[in-house]
Amino acid sequence: MIADMILGIESAEALLHTCAVRADSSPIVAVIKEVGAKLFASETAVRVGNGAIQVLGDQGYSRHFVVERLFRDARGVTLQVNTSGLLRQDIAKAALGL
Repeated sequence: MIADMILGIESAEALLHTCAVRADSSPIVAVIKEVGAKLFASETAVRVGNGAIQVLGDQGYSRHFVVERLFRDARGVTLQVNTSGLLRQDIAKAALGL
């Protein structure tokens, strides 16, 4: 579980780096990369936070550990900024040129 969490974080960082490198490319590619990076990073943050809470057991859910707050913040980002479904729609529209 911890190895999967590490790989998820590293994958999200790599995707964000690719997005930054290709920011000056064509607008369609830039939008797909930008929205895709946000979607993947936010969902990875939720998965990693959830995994960290599971590793710590019932103590991970208490407010005495920073993991609880990080998970709550990560989950809030997926709800407040754009839902994952809307981000997926944005990626599809950009890919189709709509």
